[in-house]
Amino acid sequence: MGTETGRQEVHFFYRVPLDRIHVIPYPAPRPINYLASLPARQNFILYPANFWPHKNHLNLLLALQILVRDKHQDLALVLSGAASEREKLLRKQVLDLGLRKN
Repeated sequence: MGTETGRQEVHFFYRVPLDRIHVIPYPAPRPINYLASLPARQNFILYPANFWPHKNHLNLLLALQILVRDKHQDLALVLSGAASEREKLLRKQVLDLGLRKN
């Protein structure tokens, strides 16, 4: 169980005794400073999501391209999802859209 609320729900709905249900918080991921490579005053959008198709990273890149084109060249997009094949495809899209510095 990740929370006390979840513990109480399991007890209530499934009648599991409370002493048999333990709250174990979700472990925090290893801290990585994704923003360290950005200039100190650069504006950025942080999107902390894995690179699954339904997370719409490509649409985010297309929106960023519009913003950069419309005089927001200093805007950066920081994506912090786990490495995957989809991430590789998105890196190629970044280059194709001319957003390498963003």
